[in-house]
Amino acid sequence: MLPIVNENDTVAVNELKVGDNDNLAAYTALVSEADTLIICSDIDGLYTADPRKHNDATLISEVNEINDSIYGLAGGAGTSVGTGGLITKSEAADKCAKSGIQTLIINGKKANSFAQLLQGNVTGTLFHPKHTLDSAKRQWLQHTLKSKGVVIINTGAHKALISGGASLLPIGVVGSHGEFVAGDAVDIVLDGQTVGKGISLYSQTDLHRIMGKSSQQISEILGYCLGEEAIHRDDLVLSED
Repeated sequence: MLPIVNENDTVAVNELKVGDNDNLAAYTALVSEADTLIICSDIDGLYTADPRKHNDATLISEVNEINDSIYGLAGGAGTSVGTGGLITKSEAADKCAKSGIQTLIINGKKANSFAQLLQGNVTGTLFHPKHTLDSAKRQWLQHTLKSKGVVIINTGAHKALISGGASLLPIGVVGSHGEFVAGDAVDIVLDGQTVGKGISLYSQTDLHRIMGKSSQQISEILGYCLGEEAIHRDDLVLSED
């Protein structure tokens, strides 16, 4: 599958707007757990200087670390030799690199750019991932979703989450607050400290009714059951992770 993404006034509202297609593509790569993000530009990639102004500018074929000097070359603040127009592309590459996703900047105006990639030839700039492939969902939970409430747990539940890799069950919940509904992100708190974040399977009202109860009692109490967990382990990330 090859998603093609574009943000414009017909598909974006102010509350959800990213602001540029490069960072939007990065977020899409994170959520879809992509292996590679390919960004098309009107030049071949990242150069040591703007090739349209400096004849001696050379293409940087690989970048292992995105730092201030790379942002400078991309046209960031304080530079006079930046490639220009690549600052948001470098930001996107940085987001992906931190999540184990490699990024390619290639010339989208050259017909053979993708043909070369299919043959294993990188004609642009390859940004290597900083880490091994991380869970895109973890990044999404940590950095993108805003928490709508708080779920307070006991020490037994915390121990099960840390040592056993378990889901958070209603029996381990001792309190909650905030106006969240099923599917909203919530902070997980123990003794006043945030220890994680996850997507609640139940609304705050319903979670309050089933907290401290066994999973087998959910249907009896609520009249329905969306699952045995308050927060499934796949939808949960711990601060200690």
